[in-house]
Parts: sequence; C-alpha cells; structure tokens
Amino acid sequence: MAKYQSEDLLTPAKKQKQVKFYPKKYPFADKFHHFLDLKNIRVSTFEKTLRQYNVPQETIRCFLAGRHVPNSWLSHLVEDIYGIRFRHEDFERGMR
Repeated sequence: MAKYQSEDLLTPAKKQKQVKFYPKKYPFADKFHHFLDLKNIRVSTFEKTLRQYNVPQETIRCFLAGRHVPNSWLSHLVEDIYGIRFRHEDFERGMR
C-alpha cells in the first residue's frame, strides 16, 4: 500500500457553504398572505389557480413561504391574476 506523503489528504474535507432557505425571508410573502386574507381567498384556491397555468407545486410552495425571489414570469402572473402590485423592496432580503 502506498503511504500518503501529505497530511492534507488525511484530513477530512471542509464542509462547503450551503445555501439555506428560511421561511418568510422575503417580505413579499407576508404582503401576499395579508392580501389573501383581506380578499378572503384560500391558499388552496391560489394553488389551484396557479396549477392551471402549469406552475409546479414546489414553486408555488416556495412562493407562499417566501424562501427565495420568484422569477419575473411568476410574479407578473400573480400580479395579473390577483391585481396586487409588488414593490421592488418586497423582493429584498428581510432582516429576520
């Protein structure tokens, strides 16, 4: 068996930084949940509506949880369907 010449090969690899997604990280999710409550629209109704536009279920859940910024197509689709307007600040990271 060959012997290792370097101690670096014997040390465990460092963990890579992983991107973590936290619920309600972006303020647009809170704003949209308040909007749904005011209009008396159920979350399940919202999900069914977006499924009609072939939006994947996981994408809908990420949007509702505010885990990451949605692509512009999705945000514009939600704006067009429900008439809500998001501001640029709604898609900036929250301090939570």
